[in-house]
Amino acid sequence: MAKNIGGITFLPTFRPDAYYNIFENDWKMKIERICHLTGQDTSLKGLVEALKIRHSYFAEMGAKTTDHGLLEPYGRKISHKRAEEIFDQAYSQNKKFPLRSTEVGDFISYMMHQFCAMNQERGMVTQIHYGALRNANDYLFNNWGPDVGGDVAMGNINILENLLPLLSEFFSGEDDKQGHLILYPMNQIFAHTNLMLERAFPKVHSGFPWWHNDSPYIMEQYLLHLTNSSSFASSGGPVCDGRKILSEGSRFEVFDRIICRVVGKLVAEGQISRQGGIEAVKALMYKNQLRLFNLEGEDNEE
Repeated sequence: MAKNIGGITFLPTFRPDAYYNIFENDWKMKIERICHLTGQDTSLKGLVEALKIRHSYFAEMGAKTTDHGLLEPYGRKISHKRAEEIFDQAYSQNKKFPLRSTEVGDFISYMMHQFCAMNQERGMVTQIHYGALRNANDYLFNNWGPDVGGDVAMGNINILENLLPLLSEFFSGEDDKQGHLILYPMNQIFAHTNLMLERAFPKVHSGFPWWHNDSPYIMEQYLLHLTNSSSFASSGGPVCDGRKILSEGSRFEVFDRIICRVVGKLVAEGQISRQGGIEAVKALMYKNQLRLFNLEGEDNEE
C-alpha cells in the first residue's frame, strides 16, 4: 500500500524474480507456497495464475511498475509447451539448471512475456535491471549467505537477440495502450545499447546505470552520452529502491547536483539554451517520471 513518510510518497513495486529463477535451490519451495496461498495447483498454468492474482493485488495497492533483476534481459519468444517442459523438469524431476543455461533463459523469457502482458492490461511500467552476477565469491556465499558483497557486474551479455522479441511485441509504439519499459544496466558499458534501443522503440527508455554506478563520474559520463545519443525527454532518470530508504534524500541530492552540473556545462558551451536547460533539468528530475509512471500530483515548478 502507498505510504506517505515525511512528505514523500512510497509506492509498492511488484518484484517476482523468485518465481522464475529456476536455478535457485529454494525455487520449488517458493512455487509451492505461492500456489498454495492463491489456491492454484503447482503447474506452470497454476503459477502464472497465482502471479496474476498477486500482480492484481499490488496494482490495487497503488503499484505503478514491476521490477525485474535479470542476469541477461531475457525476452525471447518461447512457446507454452517449451516453458511447460522446463517447469516440469525443474519442479517434478528436481533438475538443477546452470545459471546461464538455455533452459533458464527460455523459462525467464516466457515469464517476462507473461508479466509484460499483465502490465499492459493494468497500465503499469516494466523495469528491467540487468547484468549483475550474484554471489560470485563462493567463500562469502557458503559462510554468510547471499547479498554480503559477492556480486559483480557482468561484461558479456547478449542484449539484442534476447530482448528484441519482447520489445517488438509489447513496446513497439504501434498502440497507445502499450506501456513503457525502462532498462537499467548494472554495467555502464551497456548504456549505449539501451540508448540505441530507446531511439528504435518509442516505448523503451534508458534509466541511469545504477548499483555501483551511483558515483558522480559515471552519472556525469552517462548524461553526456545521453545528450549525443538520445534525448533528455526520453530518459527514465535516476532510480533508488526501498532498501535505501534512510539515504533517499542524500542519494537524490547527488543525482540532482550532477544533473545540474551537466546541463550547466551544455548551457555554458552553447549546446542548449538557458530555458532549454531549465526544462531538461525538470525532465530528468521529475517530469519524465510523472509521465512514464502515470503519477498523479501537482507539477511543482520551483
